[in-house]
Amino acid sequence: MNVSEIPGRDIVIGLIVGLATAALIYFLVQWQSPDPQIYKDAKSSAEAVDIKSDEALEKAAFDKVRIVEPQLTLNQVRASDLYPGLVEVYHDGKLRYVLGDLVIRGELIDIETGENLTQKTVKALRALQGTSGGDSSSVATAQPSERPKVAQQSPAPVQQTAPSSSGSESSTGLLQQDTQRLNVALAILANDIIPDEMTVVYPAQGEETHQLTVFSDITCPVCKRNHEDYDDFQAQGVTIRAALFPRRGMEAPEAEVMSKVLCAPTMEERRTLLDRAYTGDSLADAPMCENDYLQNIRDIAVAQENGLAVTSTPTLMAANGLRVDGYPRENPVSTIMRMLEARGSVRN
Repeated sequence: MNVSEIPGRDIVIGLIVGLATAALIYFLVQWQSPDPQIYKDAKSSAEAVDIKSDEALEKAAFDKVRIVEPQLTLNQVRASDLYPGLVEVYHDGKLRYVLGDLVIRGELIDIETGENLTQKTVKALRALQGTSGGDSSSVATAQPSERPKVAQQSPAPVQQTAPSSSGSESSTGLLQQDTQRLNVALAILANDIIPDEMTVVYPAQGEETHQLTVFSDITCPVCKRNHEDYDDFQAQGVTIRAALFPRRGMEAPEAEVMSKVLCAPTMEERRTLLDRAYTGDSLADAPMCENDYLQNIRDIAVAQENGLAVTSTPTLMAANGLRVDGYPRENPVSTIMRMLEARGSVRN
């Protein structure tokens, strides 16, 4: 019998072709699409770990990337809050991401808002380094006449570079504008590059409208007065992140007390310990641990290059670009709130 004469030959061939096509499509879909269970497991795992898990993630990512970028330092690596297990690496003007064994070179886009999350972070980092060519006029800092009289307490002297007295009036004006723009970039950067895990977080009550990172020292009387106002800020929708900053250096006795605060595994415990520390309690019953949070904060704050230029305590840096060195003597909370509102909500 001729093959062409086999009954149902066309039907059989059609079934074979159809099954082969379906199998190919299934394979391609499975190959291109990650298993949703992987994300579910990763999210569940990330939610189950405590504060110290971010430190392990950062160290693992640091070890991987440093193989190809030996100049990388640990301060250039931080756990991202954009996705469970994601780590951000900023080096040589570029922002990369590490997820598990993968190094991702590309940009992250918020599909709901369309915001380029990578460019937002890189812009602030480059502005800090003086390489941003973008328009900073939209985030110009408060003019000197708008600034309240503040009380502040300085740390150990940090060398400053004074402008030349021979400069023209126009060059002085440009210098002031550059300083203002830099301060804005530094304030935004402080809230972007310092993770919550390195601070003591006092969350806003209700909807958060502003975020303040406050560099403070438990031996600073003005810082204590600011600390006593945290409740008032929280009640007005402000999240306070206390970035503990030992003014006298890491060898000072108070540095050990502040380190103990950051050793607490939960934010609630940290808040309790910090409240006690501001009363003069040495926290003798609190355990010490090995983490670099306090050292990292000080390194970031006073680094001669690419630092946040913190020279006094308290220094308040808002996520919307406001920076206040010191603390107003009169009506401090309402004064700071007016300045925050004048710049606009971080959520806008």
